[in-house]
Formats: sequence, structure tokens, C-alpha cells
Amino acid sequence: MKKILIFIVLIVISCETKDSDDRIILTSGISMNPDEPRFGIEINSNGTLFYCEEIISNKGHYKYYQSKVDSSVFLNLKNEINHNFKVDAKNEPIVDATHYELHTYFGQKNKLFDFYFYDLNSKQIETIKKIIKTKNIKLEEITIHDFPKKLLHEKLPEPPPMPTK
Repeated sequence: MKKILIFIVLIVISCETKDSDDRIILTSGISMNPDEPRFGIEINSNGTLFYCEEIISNKGHYKYYQSKVDSSVFLNLKNEINHNFKVDAKNEPIVDATHYELHTYFGQKNKLFDFYFYDLNSKQIETIKKIIKTKNIKLEEITIHDFPKKLLHEKLPEPPPMPTK
């Protein structure tokens, strides 16, 4: 009987550990506006929010922040994402648009939504704006946090060489 009880407790603990790993991460790529910094937002199921923002005067370098949000914020966003982002659309690159990635880690289901605002419907745009709005709370600067690097570290392509006369 003791072994069964210990086994049940271990199962409950492992389930709680998996839920605490749930997170939503939104990152942005290079904008056509040079004064618009790239950013990353991560919201965890335990209510921890991480935010990074590019230092405009030092492209490719970031300031990192952390804060706490109500765990209901995560649950509401998770429900909206599950409802509004059912299919990952394969988008063609849009040269003059900001590229975004939405990473979701819900239990064993990890998904990546690669998009431009132009490709989203109104409900999806509303959900993304809610994620972005979470950064408007009081944030405390931290040393570093690991975000997906694809968009945050992308570089502009080298321009073609000048034509010779």
C-alpha cells in the first residue's frame, strides 16, 4: 500500500512539473523602422514574465527584464492561442514587414507559429497584442534570459557590391 501511495505522489509531482514548464514566447525580427527595437516576451504558467528589448544604439544587444503577472494571464492567453492558432501557416517572406515567431510549450505539445501581422486574422492579432501588452507592467532589470535567437539575432543581408565602371 505504501508503494502505491508513493507512486501516486510521484505521478502528481511529475504532472505539476510539466505544467510549470508551460510557456508562451513571442519574438520579433528586424523592423523597417530603425528606431523600433526587436523584443522577446516569455510568459510562464507560474506567472513569471521575461522581456528583452534591443538597445537601439547597439544593435544585436539587449536589456533583459523580469516581473510577475497573475497566473490567470497565462491561462487566458493559452486558451486564446489554442482557439485562434490551430494551424501553422506557411508564410512567404514579406520584405518590408516585421517577422514574428510565437513559440508555445503546453505539456508535450510544442508549436511554432511563424508569421507577419499581415497574415493574421483579427482574433489572432488581438491575441498577439495582448501578449505584447503584458510588457507594460513594472519590470525589474536582470542580467540575461535565454530567448529563441533566430529573429533576435538575425542580421540584414550584405548589400551587393558597388558596380565598377
